[in-house]
Amino acid sequence: MEKVFCIGFQKTGTMTMASVMAALGYSVSHKNVWWTTNADLEQEELLQIAMEATENADAFVNNPWPLLYQELDEKYPNAKFILTVRDSESWMQSARNHFSGIYRPEYKSVYGLPHFDGHEDEFLAQFEAHNAGVEEYFRDRPGKLLVVDLINGDGWEPICDFLDKPVPDMGFIHTNRAGSLRQRFQRYGIPVMTSIRSALGMTGVAKRENHRN
Repeated sequence: MEKVFCIGFQKTGTMTMASVMAALGYSVSHKNVWWTTNADLEQEELLQIAMEATENADAFVNNPWPLLYQELDEKYPNAKFILTVRDSESWMQSARNHFSGIYRPEYKSVYGLPHFDGHEDEFLAQFEAHNAGVEEYFRDRPGKLLVVDLINGDGWEPICDFLDKPVPDMGFIHTNRAGSLRQRFQRYGIPVMTSIRSALGMTGVAKRENHRN
């Protein structure tokens, strides 16, 4: 099965895409593989870790994949890429709800800073630059990139057409439409994150909870 990399930033429907890809029969990796590493590793070492992780699934969602689309395209010339987008104002509203009050070292790799508060313009600039850069990179290569706006109604049809999959006989999946990261930590009784280790703890709790449900 061809590799599919979902390379939209957070708050564009990334968890929805993880559910969608699973429903279409893909094995899905949606955990940030860099969370399991030392945050002080050099970029080349982080890249090697990410590339090794691509052997373990068919579809990939969440960080660090949006940052590595050029390297992934080189490694997997037959892979397809899905860029989830939303308008800047809507993204910023969701980002405020999700990122505010949270310190996460891995944000520095994505947005240039480890925390959102006081740096909204920088986060938004990175979001917009990423989307523009992806579209420019694939501009002359039809069939390689699909751009979808799940928040504004895109659903099964464009995704299934792009991946040459039949449309499932079910309503479109929407995951994690509301609720901030802080609220989800509080739900599991976890203090607001101050380290990558805390993130891993959250991931384990959430997986156990989802398995029970």
